Amino acid sequence: MDKISKYITVYVPGTICNLRCSYCVVSECEGRERTEKPCFKYTVEQMIEAFRPERIGGIAAIHLVGSGESLMPKEVVPFVKGLLRFGHVVSIATNNTLENRIDELLTEPREVLERLLVACSLHWVELKKHGYTDIYFSNIRKIIAAGASAFPLLVVCDEYMPLLDEICDACIKELGQLPICMPCMVSDSPELFYYDDKTRTSPECTDELVKLIDEKFHSPLFKQMVKMLDVDVHKIFCEAGRFDTSFMVSLGDGSMRKCHTVALKGNFFEDNIDDIDFEPVGCQCGAPSCGCNFFYGFGLLPDVKSINSAEMIYRPGLINDTINEMYAVKLVDEKNRTSVEDREKTYIRQLNEFRKGMIQNSRLAYKYGQSRDYLMRTSLAMLDSADMSRPREFLKGKKTAIYGMGVLGKALYKKLKEADIDIVCGIDKNAAGHRDECCEVRNLDNIPGGGIDAIIITVSHGCADIEKELRKRIGRNDLTFCYVSDLFDLG
Repeated sequence: MDKISKYITVYVPGTICNLRCSYCVVSECEGRERTEKPCFKYTVEQMIEAFRPERIGGIAAIHLVGSGESLMPKEVVPFVKGLLRFGHVVSIATNNTLENRIDELLTEPREVLERLLVACSLHWVELKKHGYTDIYFSNIRKIIAAGASAFPLLVVCDEYMPLLDEICDACIKELGQLPICMPCMVSDSPELFYYDDKTRTSPECTDELVKLIDEKFHSPLFKQMVKMLDVDVHKIFCEAGRFDTSFMVSLGDGSMRKCHTVALKGNFFEDNIDDIDFEPVGCQCGAPSCGCNFFYGFGLLPDVKSINSAEMIYRPGLINDTINEMYAVKLVDEKNRTSVEDREKTYIRQLNEFRKGMIQNSRLAYKYGQSRDYLMRTSLAMLDSADMSRPREFLKGKKTAIYGMGVLGKALYKKLKEADIDIVCGIDKNAAGHRDECCEVRNLDNIPGGGIDAIIITVSHGCADIEKELRKRIGRNDLTFCYVSDLFDLG
């Protein structure tokens, strides 16, 4: 049996859904209307061909998820079939109520369907309201009988708390197994969904709730996701975004992402795959905590201790041996994880992008602000052992000033002085607070315009405005501006 070489999330376009769940992330947390029709720029054949194993470097675990009901667009079923025929392992999240789509999906041979996993969202109140409960459970049994795997997936929300026993009894009666559970992510408003300091759940995942859910459902996924709520994703290195680990593709237009909140330049269906600049997320995540269980289940957060993806969802009789074996892998281990040196360079390069205004997404800008202290420590660590040949060449004969005389500015001054580079002064808005520093520090109103040729910027935000202001005050267009990462060739 071929091993999984990478994990790929595939977004299904559109938000149309035949259910209206009270806890829907799309409508409640993202503030989007459920009226966006799916639009596909490419033919099904073009989309399938782009996932040919020879092109993407082997067999992948491919997960389809939509902002609406994933199986509603007519293009999805033939697309999934094409992926399965290539040998990929395919999972799809669905509310499992579209019987005609399920029937169409299950026309493949059993040996092909063994690599199909259907995560059947158990929207209990809506299923009962529309009379879909019999169809829901019948479709799961139908999927299992055809050789594929399927399981009920319950979001533990406030609305369901009085119904937990009822849900358990129904699943045992219909399937002989309990559902897999996950916490319900919430926010006070769509604007705050990605901005909260910590991912919030409702009900709150207290020790008492976690114990209750564990006793009723015995769901490893729920326990692992709750543990991840306390992990600061901006202080660990995420390996998602590398070509050999994981990335995300939109079926609608071919756009790509490293993870749910970080864009990746390139078009999956149009560009040469070798020309796409794959790079790990690092600490660039725009979310308060990692909500993608496949990321830590497949080992993409190697600093985090986690059970594997197979252990998170296993239910005897529902998950077949093929899925269980292929999901029991870690795509990143000590042999292929990004080296310490390369992780540090990635941090610096990403911080530099933020400084230069290349990060336009306000979510990421906010999270970079939260991560500044961590990135600063990384900068200092690299600066301590940095090669001085490039700064000597770059600043040779130039009278230099350092803008931003905080911790990094002071360390940089010391490093450059040791290399006999001519530092005229430091520049800082709070010059009065730096009177006892190792060099003269001037404010913006007292800069020696004629005596400076180069300015090194050490602050982490507002750099474009700072450069514009300094040029205006000094009155010279030939000034050289650079950042720490430029100076030491770190990105």
